[in-house]
Amino acid sequence: MRWSNEMFYILLLNSFAGAIVYGFWIIAKNGMAKKKKLKYVYPMLGIVEAFFIFPVMFVYLKVSTHVPGSHGSYYGALFLRTPFIYTVQCVIAGIWILGVIFNLGNYIKEYWKFKSILKKALHMSCLQMYAVKFCRNLK
Repeated sequence: MRWSNEMFYILLLNSFAGAIVYGFWIIAKNGMAKKKKLKYVYPMLGIVEAFFIFPVMFVYLKVSTHVPGSHGSYYGALFLRTPFIYTVQCVIAGIWILGVIFNLGNYIKEYWKFKSILKKALHMSCLQMYAVKFCRNLK
């Protein structure tokens, strides 16, 4: 259960860190756009993505709040389980799972819509191609 608890904290803290850095990036992007230094905007976005991917904030909090644990390893005291934390974690995880299911449903719906539009477009282009060949044969 400890690994799932820590995985939840990693996802949560990565989201916070990424959102904060993204806010700073937007401010910097606007400043650079005014100064016409747009070649730096895209590489800075890569740094923002790194904050969403790598658990920098989690590792910092884990190391800075360490206490001796079992077998000589260190566990962050900040991440100890309490009933309140566990309840909040379950509620947020449930909301996250519902969001994933909702967005997956929207993605599938849009995919089917795109597929039907593409199928109609290809069907019409085939009909037009046959009509052009038929008209050429009549002449």
